[in-house]
Amino acid sequence: SNAKRLLKVIREHNMKYLTCVALVSLLDFLTATCTNSCYKDEICLDTTCFCNGMFTDNKSDKCKGICNIACHTAAACIIKTCVCNLTFNSDTVQNCSDVCENKCYPDSTCISKTCVCKRDLIGTLFDDCSAICTNTCPTNASCIVTTCNCKVGVAGNDISNCSANDCKNSCHPDAICNNSICVCKKGFVGDGVNKCSVFSCALADLTVMSKQWNNQFSNKSSEVFTEMKNQLFNNLRNSFLSTKFSEELILQHVEFYSRNLKLGALVQFSYRVLVENRVEKCRVLINLNLDAKYFVNSLKSCDCCIEQTVGEDSYTGIYNFPVTLRDDVHVSLCVYNASIQFQRRCLFVSNFAIPEWEPAILSNCPSKSEISQKLINLENINVTTSNILNVTYYLNDIVQNGNLSSIYDVQMISSIIKQIINVNFSSEKVTHGILSSIDALITSNTSLIKSANQKFNLSAVFLSLIDVLGKQQTTNITMSLKNLGMASYITKQKRNSIFIFSMENESSVGVNISSDNFKSTSDIKDYIILPSSLFIEHNETQIYSFIYRTKAFFREQVGVIDSVILSVSVNGIKVENLSNPILMKFSSKSTISGKRNCQFYMVEGVS
Repeated sequence: SNAKRLLKVIREHNMKYLTCVALVSLLDFLTATCTNSCYKDEICLDTTCFCNGMFTDNKSDKCKGICNIACHTAAACIIKTCVCNLTFNSDTVQNCSDVCENKCYPDSTCISKTCVCKRDLIGTLFDDCSAICTNTCPTNASCIVTTCNCKVGVAGNDISNCSANDCKNSCHPDAICNNSICVCKKGFVGDGVNKCSVFSCALADLTVMSKQWNNQFSNKSSEVFTEMKNQLFNNLRNSFLSTKFSEELILQHVEFYSRNLKLGALVQFSYRVLVENRVEKCRVLINLNLDAKYFVNSLKSCDCCIEQTVGEDSYTGIYNFPVTLRDDVHVSLCVYNASIQFQRRCLFVSNFAIPEWEPAILSNCPSKSEISQKLINLENINVTTSNILNVTYYLNDIVQNGNLSSIYDVQMISSIIKQIINVNFSSEKVTHGILSSIDALITSNTSLIKSANQKFNLSAVFLSLIDVLGKQQTTNITMSLKNLGMASYITKQKRNSIFIFSMENESSVGVNISSDNFKSTSDIKDYIILPSSLFIEHNETQIYSFIYRTKAFFREQVGVIDSVILSVSVNGIKVENLSNPILMKFSSKSTISGKRNCQFYMVEGVS
């Protein structure tokens, strides 16, 4: 019949991957004949010889295998992959080993064409492999993987006591029937029928509004400490009882501290809670009302993570995470594409530790704006020496031509720049691309930078990255942009001072570094002069400098920044205890009269 002929074709040509459509088509062609006899690696379909599924036509007299390597003699090339014949096992594409003729039992393995039970098991090879227990198991118990266990429907506290589940009452879900009595499982407390509860814990940070701090509260043996601890515990217990939160409360630890001159208290306590009500109990605990003389700074349970709202509407959306039990996972749908979801777990580290939400990876969801999505995609690229120029170019193009709308955009820009700088690829094009991106950022949206800085402290990050970029320069270089300029200078051992001075016009700002002696500095608006004594003992020294026309990365603590911001760094030399002073001058941008002074900033490294 056609079915038998079809099976014969499949077996002869090892065609294991034919689809249903291919099978139907093959049945239609089975009656067809070819004018010429087909080669051994071909089959006749619709009067034409075709290479079978494991070969490709090389337009010659035979079919050619399409695997990149020579397959084992007991294997065939199937869709570019060496696949062992059905009677062999495959360790690698070039190694096919004998297998047993009959399928082995799950608890046995094939060794030298024979099914052998695994260690600690015994049986009839193909039919069964049973566990071996050292001792004969008692009544109502069976041997499972070398250990006696109570059978299903039978309960007991150990293998020597497995009794039938003959409890008159239905046991609590967290209880077992033992000798006709419902007993709560290990770690649970209760009657085994109506209730099986456990002790949970909480950590409260309180302010005692009616008390001022004094050192006696730090002495745990003092009467003042003991009296305050008892008052605090009684108030907590009364609050628990009044809300019917728990029938039992145990004070674990109290520590008093000074909080804005008032008395602060860290209180650790445990309480009995019904298992089935844990989520609701968490909500009640978080909103527990204490006496008016106690202000609750925070109250967290060891059972759950508190409610949390994260995200930004202009980025990937706002997400609300409810009260969630520890070790549980909350699944959220992406705001701007509900077909995509992401998970966030409530993490629990150890006993009496407060669970915390793991970081929300919001970049897993599509962003609201096209610019944000481009930055997300670019941030996920692994920057290497081979693609660093392209990554720098794409970043510059996004920042220069896009409309940044989210503080997360600013954060991603800093992250991408950090990846580029970490490659440590000294290139004038890369340096210019990074500075152009930063210049466009501080020129376009200073309010967005301010908001991003408040949340992520990004100004310090950018200043540190810029400093690393300057330190990476190996040649003399000067770059001037609209609101940002940079210069790097390699000085040989000389007795001349080093002049760092600003170059400003309406379209750009820059900085120049020179060892030439200036007859007059009166025409220079802003400068810093490093004395020659800094470099006398060094054969070669790198000096790099940055100038900022805007104050986007700087916070005004006292007064107003009324000049350009000019920096200078001497690579490898600690500038201190100089015999000659460092001279500097900064010109005011305004004509407003008043006292003026100089302020300094320090750059810290970013890990």
